[in-house]
Amino acid sequence: MINRVRPIAIAVIVKENSFTVHLKDGRTLRVSWRPYPNLLAATPQQKKTVRISAPGGGLHWDLLDENISVSGLLRNAECHHIEERLKSVGLAVKVDIDKL
Repeated sequence: MINRVRPIAIAVIVKENSFTVHLKDGRTLRVSWRPYPNLLAATPQQKKTVRISAPGGGLHWDLLDENISVSGLLRNAECHHIEERLKSVGLAVKVDIDKL
């Protein structure tokens, strides 16, 4: 079951190949830079300039003009998890996040 409570980011940890978002409810999302070409191409220093929006619903890299919603990250993570679970039982499926 998908949790419809709006996720709130409280911290972001930037690493070389990914970033980790800590949510107020205790969940943690590890996100690769690969789906975000603008961020993937950025320097390590530019990647570290991320800020969390005042209400905690978005991540912003002002220098790079990049904005990512935390709820979007969570939806993507849920879809990836579903796809991996289905693969583990021999089913190859692409989950459409807009249908969730």
